Amino acid sequence: MQHAIERGRPTMVVPGPVTAITSDGAHQTLRAHPQARLVRGGTDVLAELAAPPAIE
Repeated sequence: MQHAIERGRPTMVVPGPVTAITSDGAHQTLRAHPQARLVRGGTDVLAELAAPPAIE
């Protein structure tokens, strides 16, 4: 994921429960990289890819 962020590529995260240790990486990414987008499934991914890029 870090490579995608460094290259300005769309970066999306599907987090799990906050109580699950396996969700830690996704939650850290969302906190550390505001450009990473939270998605819930395929519909959200398609919407993100169709949206114009955010201006930073």
